[in-house]
Amino acid sequence: MLRRINYFVLGLIGASLISAITVPFLAWFYSPDSIGRFSFFLLTVSFSVQIGALGLDQGYVREYHASQNKTRLLSESIAPIFFIVLAFFFSSLAFSLFDDLAEFIVSESTALLGVFIFLAYALSIAHRFATVYYRVKSLGALFCFTLISVKLIFLLSAYSAHMLDWRESISLYSSYLISLAVPLFGLATVWSIRLIKAPSVTFVDRSWFSVVNLDLLKYSFPLLFGALAFWGVKFSGHIGLRYYENFEELAFYSVGVSIAAGLGLFSSIFNTMWFPFLFKAEAAGKSQKALRVGIDMTLGFLIFGAGAAGVVAIFVVKLLPGSFSKVQFFLPLLVLSSLLYTLSEVSGSGIALSKQTRFGLYAGVAGSAAAIASALLLCGVYGAAGAAYSYALGHLAFFVCRTEFARRLWMGENVLRMYLVVAVCSFYTGLCAFPAMEESVLPAVVGVALMIIAIPLMVKSAVRLKSLRTELP
Repeated sequence: MLRRINYFVLGLIGASLISAITVPFLAWFYSPDSIGRFSFFLLTVSFSVQIGALGLDQGYVREYHASQNKTRLLSESIAPIFFIVLAFFFSSLAFSLFDDLAEFIVSESTALLGVFIFLAYALSIAHRFATVYYRVKSLGALFCFTLISVKLIFLLSAYSAHMLDWRESISLYSSYLISLAVPLFGLATVWSIRLIKAPSVTFVDRSWFSVVNLDLLKYSFPLLFGALAFWGVKFSGHIGLRYYENFEELAFYSVGVSIAAGLGLFSSIFNTMWFPFLFKAEAAGKSQKALRVGIDMTLGFLIFGAGAAGVVAIFVVKLLPGSFSKVQFFLPLLVLSSLLYTLSEVSGSGIALSKQTRFGLYAGVAGSAAAIASALLLCGVYGAAGAAYSYALGHLAFFVCRTEFARRLWMGENVLRMYLVVAVCSFYTGLCAFPAMEESVLPAVVGVALMIIAIPLMVKSAVRLKSLRTELP
């Protein structure tokens, strides 16, 4: 029975669900200001890891099965990152930059927080490569344990710090470091025991300090820029609120994003499964049929998800402290954004099928520009609601660009139906965030109507998908 469990999927789902409740849980024990600062701290660490990893984690996965010397490949993937981490540390130490780093990120000029930021960056990179290593080695149980344990340890540490009455200014940051360090320490212990029992076993090539693979870097760099292009869409709201130093509104927005991630769990699962299915259909000469089925299915989920978000938001907000009640009104916008990304994965499939991946980069740049520009305009006036609008606008621009690029590069699809559905759902979720709707039952009524409308489309597309799967080898 245990062998039938897909631990990789289980780990992703478990970690996503725990992440969805983490920030709302913390809202009961920490002030909005502290949560807002910590949210931007996490954003900075995420961005730093995205850049600092140089895309080499993806390059390692891509080359692993074809490599004749897998130990050396790991060394070639780690070496450039190791030098970057060392250079960052010694330059910060030599020029006393830790105070400035903390001031820039969380508006608190203390060297200790600057050191925390560096340690979080270094440990997060180590975690990324550890999980990549588990994936290529098919160590699903260890992958699942690592992802979930990090989330659970953080929750327990943050709650314990609150109960022990630690200073809020360091409690969340130190808890985060503990959650990263403990699993890595356990991994290092296991490896050490294995090395003692089998001295011939090696995990890193002994000559790795002098190993740099230029071909690997050339492959990885474009992947890095593609990911960074979409980064502005994903974090535009955080950037806008941090620009105006409105950490309390940033806390409200972060809580909404966390809940939306949990409600949009379907999106992350579908995104993982879509392209392998599409490429399999392409090999069988049925890519066009697969694309139509995929579009119908995602449109059904988009309509249902938008309506459900408007209804569920009324009840979800009851689980939060009273000061976070405003999350209810812009939550549907955040859920719509994650569903728009899923729709763009399907509608933009022609980019991948035509192998013109640079157009995905262009779409990311356009979406990021729209999201950040609107965030800087709206966040100063509307706070967290403005951040939610910019988040949705960025995803909308990203979706339109990917769709238009794809239908020109590959086989043209009738996009009028898609645009009409997206326009209706965008108008509905945007209306939910209006202050005038706070006392109205209209959002809930319309939400139920959308859910009812979506069910036949979802059922029909599911039947067509099942039929198509039987036609594939």
